Amino acid sequence: MGTERNAFNALCLLASREKWCWKLFCTTCGHGHFRCALFELAEGRHPEKDGWLTRQRPPASAHTLGDWQTITTAIQQSERLHRLLAGASLTDIAEHCGFPDYLGYLGLALNYTEQLEQRNRLLTPLWSTQLLDIVEKDSSAASMLRKRISLTDRWLTWRDLDGLENSVIPKYRLRRQ
Repeated sequence: MGTERNAFNALCLLASREKWCWKLFCTTCGHGHFRCALFELAEGRHPEKDGWLTRQRPPASAHTLGDWQTITTAIQQSERLHRLLAGASLTDIAEHCGFPDYLGYLGLALNYTEQLEQRNRLLTPLWSTQLLDIVEKDSSAASMLRKRISLTDRWLTWRDLDGLENSVIPKYRLRRQ
């Protein structure tokens, strides 16, 4: 019997396969699939299990889960989601999801958990350490990540990922279909 894939890793694979929008300020869909999926993760559901409601189709999944404000607030306050994200393997995500899409997936997660991260800094040391394996060692991005790890009054944000894109090593720059 194999071990269960981290639910965020599974979500990223699903999003990559179905080409979900990850743009934080998208005015067309508001990255609705991702928002609903993060809500489901916060509720303890897993994308590879029965009962997963968020799919590329039907588009009415948000109405099944609640209104946008309720969904967004639940995600932002979910300690469960925050802990789940801490267990994600970023190199696994980078190896199996399209570039730069996977950085967008990580950015959405960081955006929605920013208030929790500011208080707790759970993801900052874990994700920054993993991201160091994805970027060029002598890059300004690597320097920024090392600072995020060492400075206790700073935390990793979605804005930080913007600066990583040009420093990602070739192995993790593959555009997967």
